[in-house]
Amino acid sequence: MFRMSSGPVISVDASVDDRDDPFALLDNEYTPDIPEVTLDDHWEPGLVQSLLSSQAEWLDRAALECMEQLFLTGDDASLESRTGEELEHLHDVYGAPQLLDHADSFFRPPESPSSVQAEWLESLPGGERIRLSFESRYPVFDPAFESAYQQYTANTTCHAHLWRHDDARPTIIGLHCWCGGRLWMDELIFAAEEFYEAGYDIALMTLPFHGDRTPSGALFSGQFFPSPDLQRTNEAFGEAIWNLRALTQWLQAHGQEGPIGLMGGSLGGYTTALAASLVDIYDFAIPVVTPASFADVLWWHGEGREMYDRAREAGLTLDKLRRAWSIHTPLHHELQISRDRVLLIGAAGDAVVRPAQVLSLWRHWDEPEMHWFEGGHLLHFGRRDYMETILDWLERTL
Repeated sequence: MFRMSSGPVISVDASVDDRDDPFALLDNEYTPDIPEVTLDDHWEPGLVQSLLSSQAEWLDRAALECMEQLFLTGDDASLESRTGEELEHLHDVYGAPQLLDHADSFFRPPESPSSVQAEWLESLPGGERIRLSFESRYPVFDPAFESAYQQYTANTTCHAHLWRHDDARPTIIGLHCWCGGRLWMDELIFAAEEFYEAGYDIALMTLPFHGDRTPSGALFSGQFFPSPDLQRTNEAFGEAIWNLRALTQWLQAHGQEGPIGLMGGSLGGYTTALAASLVDIYDFAIPVVTPASFADVLWWHGEGREMYDRAREAGLTLDKLRRAWSIHTPLHHELQISRDRVLLIGAAGDAVVRPAQVLSLWRHWDEPEMHWFEGGHLLHFGRRDYMETILDWLERTL
């Protein structure tokens, strides 16, 4: 099946028919004796591309230790504590088969924002740039967790920056990565000016517990989501989809008459994939370096860590972790928009969200269009290339 060798070689065992199991590629990454078969149909790099991806993969691996420390820093909810009755409670509340069959019971349609504060920021050629803020009003799914979740007052207000033209244009809603959410920085990362000049409106939304929604007790943006607190992570994904749909409703009610779609990177790509798997209100989706299963990202990178050894000794397994986070895992849901309206972007040298994650989503979604670039999770050497790919794809698709 799939694995990464010493260089950025994408591999898959095409002789094994396991497409009915959406976790098959991820499961086989934990099996050391599975042979590699190069998948030349998806990425045929030249020498320079291969070298660049190898360098980017090296940077990812060097940064992983710091990223893992950040993920585990200062949070009173460790994985080894998520066992026994508490873990069973999470399974019962969020992992019940009937809930997965009726995910709209968890991801409920939001109320339209009753009061949106729109702050003018600057004039743009043929349009304007504004800041939007509105009360989240997310109803916590588990009543027993409501007071614990709603204690973070900064998180109760959602923010977005909107670059919009005076006339109707297609709108891209951009969703940032983990530790992102500073909207001025997201505008640079998402090339908001370039998309605007290409004729698109772009709205950049802050995900829960990020940016100006970061709680006062957090050490950095994103510390509380996603995190080892499995229940808070579940509810935060519920709130992310709630806020996203509320923002979409506001855009549609205030002049955004053209197609509206999603684009996100890493955490934002995962949220994009999740939204596209839950509702059919979006006209396109572009997940970039996106996980297909956050449980597997956490489990894979926990190998060799003392905390994970203790968690296993206490009875936590990959299957239990997958079940606890199943409600927000795109592999547990079916794509709700046409596969022709999906563009997946993967990094050949990604050591954080390994290409098997992107390939798992690609296979689960019946193989939509996919583009690989030279680079890793952090260093996108091929950014110019995939930006042109996105713009060309949008022009063909919309």
